[in-house]
Amino acid sequence: PVSLLVADGGGSFQILDQATPSNIRVVHASPDAPAVSVYVNDDFATPFLADVPFPAASGYIGVPGGEYNIKVTPAGNIGVIVIDADLELVAGAETTVIAVDELANIGALVLEDDTRRVATAARVRIVHGAPNAGPVDLYVTAAGTGITGASAAVSNFEFLSETGYLGLAPGSYDVSVTLAGTGVIAIGPLTIDLQGGGVYTAIARDPLPGTQDFGVILLDDFISN
Repeated sequence: PVSLLVADGGGSFQILDQATPSNIRVVHASPDAPAVSVYVNDDFATPFLADVPFPAASGYIGVPGGEYNIKVTPAGNIGVIVIDADLELVAGAETTVIAVDELANIGALVLEDDTRRVATAARVRIVHGAPNAGPVDLYVTAAGTGITGASAAVSNFEFLSETGYLGLAPGSYDVSVTLAGTGVIAIGPLTIDLQGGGVYTAIARDPLPGTQDFGVILLDDFISN
């Protein structure tokens, strides 16, 4: 598909080819849920995604723009629907759907993605998807400097919240997540190398089964570079 950028002197807008898809990806962030399968518009004969384990994420999948019903079931058991969500997907847009919370309260967190690139800056988004972490403080510091004396980039960051896209100068940073108000690090420090023009998403998650350490699910240029 092609698109046409129109500039009228007062602004600009884009005219999309009628074949332009909407891109959607799915993330399994429910720590005690089994592997899941995803079905679209009740087509249970053909899963949209099959056997997705915690904490995996799909890549973007292009579909025609329009209204969709998404159902999530335990892999191999279409008789148990754990998520039932209606989505409107816009042509030319990107959407991330995250299966979040523990199985008893599992739901879908739907995020509108903005993959626009800025040549002189990195764009970083962080999502709180760890139900057992509680509110946290988020620190972004120069690599190797620690958080002592530093101010939190985001304070009292609650479960299911997201930062939006933060503009950062290219370079190396440590991302540390602490229990809110305590300075006790629960995740990190995670050293990240950010490039100008890069787009990055990280989702805080609960520990893997049988472990105690919280972690992150990395998306976008964290995994494509």
